[in-house]
Amino acid sequence: MLDEVVNDSPAVVTFERLCEAGVSVARLEAAGLGPLFLYQRGARAAEDMQAFGYTSLHLAASSRVCNEAVLAYGGASVIAVFLKSAVDSVNVAGTPAQACLGLQAKDLLMSCKNSPEMGISVLLQIPRDVAFVGLVVDDVMACGIKAAHLIAHGFKSSTLSLQMNIKSPDLCRMGFWQPAFFTRP
Repeated sequence: MLDEVVNDSPAVVTFERLCEAGVSVARLEAAGLGPLFLYQRGARAAEDMQAFGYTSLHLAASSRVCNEAVLAYGGASVIAVFLKSAVDSVNVAGTPAQACLGLQAKDLLMSCKNSPEMGISVLLQIPRDVAFVGLVVDDVMACGIKAAHLIAHGFKSSTLSLQMNIKSPDLCRMGFWQPAFFTRP
């Protein structure tokens, strides 16, 4: 079927026909085709792209796929469809897709509420020198992340203090027992 797709006109090969024929994302991608091709064949919403089999992992693994999805459906639609769970946030964190979609750590942590392991996974994939920039204490704590989680993964109170511009009372609220300026290097 995919051979026919490449050679047939757009009028003959529609998104519906691709789905009916069971063409997979893997085969489409192997042929060098992606979201824009699907859009040109009648997939008019990011939900169509998802129904075809694309996931947040595809966006994270291929800059081309993410760029084409944004061009075809718009960043807001792609985010709404493909970033619904903590796993989606972990998939996208620290990849070119995060920048392509204009996502900050705060955006990714929103889907990690009450899941400290997933929240930490998101933070670990973002470069350490900017992982907490733009966050407030409540963003981090909404994930259930406490000082013990951060310390166990090599984050220091001084990092939070500098990147989040927070003071001792907030650090204590998170479970750090001493102010950032007393933390040993």
